[in-house]
Amino acid sequence: MRIGLLTDLHYCSRKVMLGRRYPQLALARAQQAMRDFARAGVELVVCLGDLIDAEETPGQNEQNLRAAAAVLQSAGVPCACVMGNHDCAAFPPETFARLSGLQIAPCTFLQGDVALHFLNANFDWQGNPYRPGAVDWTQARLPEEELARVRAAMADTAHRHFFFLHQCLDPGVEQRHILQNAAEIRALLKTGRTAAVFQGHYHPGFRSVRGGIPYITLAALCEGAESSALLIDTDDFPA
Repeated sequence: MRIGLLTDLHYCSRKVMLGRRYPQLALARAQQAMRDFARAGVELVVCLGDLIDAEETPGQNEQNLRAAAAVLQSAGVPCACVMGNHDCAAFPPETFARLSGLQIAPCTFLQGDVALHFLNANFDWQGNPYRPGAVDWTQARLPEEELARVRAAMADTAHRHFFFLHQCLDPGVEQRHILQNAAEIRALLKTGRTAAVFQGHYHPGFRSVRGGIPYITLAALCEGAESSALLIDTDDFPA
């Protein structure tokens, strides 16, 4: 199965943010990525979060979300998105899904021996979900209901399991970007047929292999000198 991945567009009306984020450039890069993905025959496009960056008015946020989502859908294949902290700062999940038309986490796709799991880690340390006005990006954890989905996946030996989330499990990235219960989740992932983990959030990007599992953190599309969009083939990740 071929999948097109990208993350952290932070799309909004501003040209430059924090001196290093370029939302308009990210949208142009996403447009090019969709053309490349379509030519490569991808079967699914995945955004690993922070598709937009919240602005001052709900109307502008809605306009930005519709525009960015339309770019993802231009590849002509199904699209899935794990909301990031900035997405949650602008919209509750049900509104984000309705306006964007994207399939959002939590959800699972099955094809042959491949299971793709999209996890929602937008919860604070007390287990409360992120909502507009109640987002602390330095506090995030996978809640019990999502952990239950991971445990069920690990008990399923018929599939190779791929996990997609916004926040990071890899201890190699900067600490504030890592889920508070990441060590517990990594230990759990080693108990089954985990093929790979894909993450966003940490803008420089990072790659490692831990316990035999590749952890691939995509760099932000809105930063850096070149596009970080990634094309993968699940056949390249045995479990």
